[in-house]
Amino acid sequence: MFLNGLKHNLLKTKVNKTRQKPVQTRQVACIQTVGVLVDARFFEEWSGLKKMMDNLSQSVENKIVFYTENKEVNTTENQIALRAGDFNFVGGLKNSEIEAFVKKPFDLLLSYYSTENVFLDFVSAQSNALFRVGVSEDMMEFNDLTIKTPLNQIDVFEKELINYLKILKRIK
Repeated sequence: MFLNGLKHNLLKTKVNKTRQKPVQTRQVACIQTVGVLVDARFFEEWSGLKKMMDNLSQSVENKIVFYTENKEVNTTENQIALRAGDFNFVGGLKNSEIEAFVKKPFDLLLSYYSTENVFLDFVSAQSNALFRVGVSEDMMEFNDLTIKTPLNQIDVFEKELINYLKILKRIK
């Protein structure tokens, strides 16, 4: 219990240090690959997220990383489960799939969670994504675009996201 709190605080400190760094300008053309971060504790149905991801890009490299507290979770080829145990006690990643996700320069990273989650925040902050979109105003330092919508209204979020991506000439 104590060690989990220590790990949580170390990750939060790393996220806050990343927030203080100046934002690097990232150039991106049209969206080819999409990464999604989501907190599975607040989602019952995944079909809306998958549909949105497919509407944005048909790439086989698209991935969903979902935070869960369950030990055993069924994942598919494009889903990666993230747990507190995937981090060591100094705030480093132990899961090679998550490391690969962080290093991959996704054209679009969607942070589709609204409550603070230090584990998802860490992955978002460390990601090499070229363009980031979120729903939480708490992560505005990391996101290039924030679209505040309720999590259960994926279709509204998708419609607004597509409108903004067209304006920014990220999609056709």
